[in-house]
Amino acid sequence: MNQKRNERFIIFLVSITCIVITAESVIMGWEFWVPPLILMGTVALWIMDITGSPEYKARQIAYLLYAMLVVYEALKPALINYIIGYSFGILPMLLAQQIAAFLQLERQDRIGYYGIAGMIITNVIMDILLVAVLKLGVWGLALATSLSNLVYFFILAAYYFTPGAKLHYSIKKALWKDLGWLIVIGIPGALLEFCLSARGIVINRLLLKYSGSDGLSAMASFSMVSGIFLAYCLGNGAIIRMLVSVFVGEEDKNSIKEIMKIAMTRGLAISALLSVIVALVSPLLTGIFFDDPSSNVYHLAYQLFVIYAFCIPLVYICQVLTNYLQAMGHVIFVNIQSVFDGFFPWSSPL
Repeated sequence: MNQKRNERFIIFLVSITCIVITAESVIMGWEFWVPPLILMGTVALWIMDITGSPEYKARQIAYLLYAMLVVYEALKPALINYIIGYSFGILPMLLAQQIAAFLQLERQDRIGYYGIAGMIITNVIMDILLVAVLKLGVWGLALATSLSNLVYFFILAAYYFTPGAKLHYSIKKALWKDLGWLIVIGIPGALLEFCLSARGIVINRLLLKYSGSDGLSAMASFSMVSGIFLAYCLGNGAIIRMLVSVFVGEEDKNSIKEIMKIAMTRGLAISALLSVIVALVSPLLTGIFFDDPSSNVYHLAYQLFVIYAFCIPLVYICQVLTNYLQAMGHVIFVNIQSVFDGFFPWSSPL
């Protein structure tokens, strides 16, 4: 019963997002063939849910594929080339993220720092070599990112080939029967990424229509910098999910309370301090991209940085609580929150 309810909520949320995208498509005068395809796909999802065919795992895969294909119409050839090149680095990054979590459990944070440094250095060098020297354009840019992901994975994975490693991987001992449940657990994250992609498409088109190139340039500069500060919120959320999952398995309620207390006091205080710092340096951040304070694009970018500064503590709280609830098994709420966090707050007011 819970499985059916969760599945229906997922379809419901994807349907709402698709309806919003369809409305934006009609209002903004986008490609005429997009709304019928989105409508057909949404109807197909509901038919699969009602009939219960194919099997549950296959339906989940279909839901995720459909969510990704909804945004495909907006991808231009250059972006498609970038995605193809970037796809080579997805598996190394996926494996590296899993290894990074276990390295934290073994208190090997130093290796994680080495991996991040190696990834950044490799990315910069490859960007210069493939784009500036070899003139590979967007393809080279994506390939540089994939190679940096591969370097990151090798640096982290090397530790588990040493005698000092406490944990060891074994394909023979893999619990393949849990694969379906892992997919279910990962759906909220995948749904959030889908919503973020859809949000990006909608926002870019709205900015071009109502704010012109100035608005798009301001958003691009903001996006380049905001991820640095957002990393603190995302990192704390990932730690909460990992530790709470461990404590839930051990039925250690006291440890869960303690880690949440630390996160919502000391961690929140640091996020508030980070918020103040970002607000104070907003003129400096804006000046990095636009040197004329009297220009419209400077004004728009400055507003984005200031508004974002005051949102950092709220993003932190959202990440901590969402990951906590996900670790505790509250899948329905997390799915709902993923859609509202990833799409509606940005797109609806516009």
